[in-house]
Amino acid sequence: MVSLDRDDIELEQYVDRYSESFAVLTVNENRSAVDAINNAMKIAPGDIFITVSDDTDCPMNWAVKLEAACKGLHDFVMKTTDGIQRKMITMPIFDRVYYNRDGYVYNPEYKHLFADAEYSDVAYKRKRVVKKYGLRFPHNHYSKTGQKPDAIHLRNEETKVQGREVYMRRQKINFGL
Repeated sequence: MVSLDRDDIELEQYVDRYSESFAVLTVNENRSAVDAINNAMKIAPGDIFITVSDDTDCPMNWAVKLEAACKGLHDFVMKTTDGIQRKMITMPIFDRVYYNRDGYVYNPEYKHLFADAEYSDVAYKRKRVVKKYGLRFPHNHYSKTGQKPDAIHLRNEETKVQGREVYMRRQKINFGL
């Protein structure tokens, strides 16, 4: 499943590239990846989900490895190795049961930054995190690849103040748990 932004200047190329290779392609008025992921999940089929962003990668035979790692799990969020974060879950892998509890992946109050911090904190507080450090899904962040930040990253950085304010406010109320 691919979730695209209606205002993306490369939208046509993405539609051409992905329309035949993915079962579901959705285009929405997204503010950021938070909206794109949440909008995709509203129509996503299946029971196990993985959120892959433009700067994350999957290992060879990832679907087979993931299926084996998820066998017997229920109501979970999986923490894999991303090469950067030890605790934060930067690429959520979860099941339908966990998703249905909230009805979203990332709290829609966030424009972008800090959404994964709340997601991680809530999953740990609920004691739903399953650690599978043998699985490596690299987070190819510009700080690790030696590249310069791209336009998407720079746009996401503009949400830092808003994200921090939402996170701090929600942290004070234990994220509504």
